[in-house]
Amino acid sequence: MFSPNQLPLVSVIIPTYNYAGYIAEAIKSIQNQQYPTDKIEIIVVDDGSTDNTKALIESYELAQNIRYFFQENSGKASATRKGINEAKGEIIFNMDADDFFFDTKIAKVVHVFEQYPEVVHVGHPATIMYNSDNKQYLENIACIDFNTPIDGKQLMFSFLAKNILYGGGSTFACRKKILDSKYLLNEVDMYTDEYLLYATLLKGKSYFIQESLSVWRIHQNNYSVGILSKEMLLFKRRRLLNSAKGLMTAMQPMLTDTTLETLLRIKYFTRLLYYYQEENNTINWLLNLMKMMAFMSNHFFIISGNWKQIIKNYTLVNRFLPPFIYKIFKKYQTAK
Repeated sequence: MFSPNQLPLVSVIIPTYNYAGYIAEAIKSIQNQQYPTDKIEIIVVDDGSTDNTKALIESYELAQNIRYFFQENSGKASATRKGINEAKGEIIFNMDADDFFFDTKIAKVVHVFEQYPEVVHVGHPATIMYNSDNKQYLENIACIDFNTPIDGKQLMFSFLAKNILYGGGSTFACRKKILDSKYLLNEVDMYTDEYLLYATLLKGKSYFIQESLSVWRIHQNNYSVGILSKEMLLFKRRRLLNSAKGLMTAMQPMLTDTTLETLLRIKYFTRLLYYYQEENNTINWLLNLMKMMAFMSNHFFIISGNWKQIIKNYTLVNRFLPPFIYKIFKKYQTAK
């Protein structure tokens, strides 16, 4: 595509926590890229792993242009912010430690950035792979124009109105110069991928390559989709609640578009309603519902044209059910 001396340095950031069983494959997939190895730096930020991640990375470090940083456990946002701040590349790739890239990924993404100076974010569908049976599926990305620049704010509006999110996780790449990490608060935590995408889309155009260029691995240790004990499920819910609050706080200074801010706040309220329903906390659910109804009434004219879409995509009918009724409804749905 380009002669090697024209190609930009890229940084692949891998925040990790106790994924020694997967991270070697992630690193190998970067090593095998059809892109000059001297133009790739790998930044591993170990967020306090207690397994043998450190020893494993140190065995690779000198041979594979890896920079390894260990920190006390502070969450994904903290680890990602550290990686961004340490990155020397012009383009940043995000990678979860249990995923891996196909060998053409970096070259094809860099080609898009070189071809379209106005593009600040490049995404693509992921190949979803289940460890349990090795079955693979292509991520279903709907309502996006592929292989052409898309207005970032308009795309963010579409994501928020439809309550969807594509182009995050190991499918995320952006120009480093536009990514301001100072608002990536530790409290953003479990919504780090969402923050990165929104913060980037506010700065310019996006581009989605139609083919899959990386694998999103699903396994029993996935914190987001794995099977958790009751204690871990409770911890996860509380962590999600705090992360929702952290994301809203982090995005606030960057949002100058009233419509985007309104839609993001509706998403925030619905997350709180869901949490309090799951926790069977009627008082906090009711307080949050009243705040949400007042907010939506005050911003009626901003979202009036999207009411039906918001009600449907945010399942607001379900979210407006009191916790004890929601519990009965959920049992009925599970039994069907």
